[in-house]
Amino acid sequence: MGKRRDTEKEIERILKLIEPKKKYYLRETNVNERDDLSQELDILIYQKLETYLDKEPLTFFQYLKENEAKWKKKE
Repeated sequence: MGKRRDTEKEIERILKLIEPKKKYYLRETNVNERDDLSQELDILIYQKLETYLDKEPLTFFQYLKENEAKWKKKE
């Protein structure tokens, strides 16, 4: 149960990190399609992260920590 909870927390943290980028691309999308696309993106991103974190959690967490500052500077 603990590993699953940690994975859920990491997924939420990652989703918050990429939210500004997602919003940027959604602004470039047709207004009528934004809500659907936003929901689809969230689901796809969540599924991919869940799969990846189950396979390579330590490597991926380290990568995030090393690059988080770079991503924030670009926004």
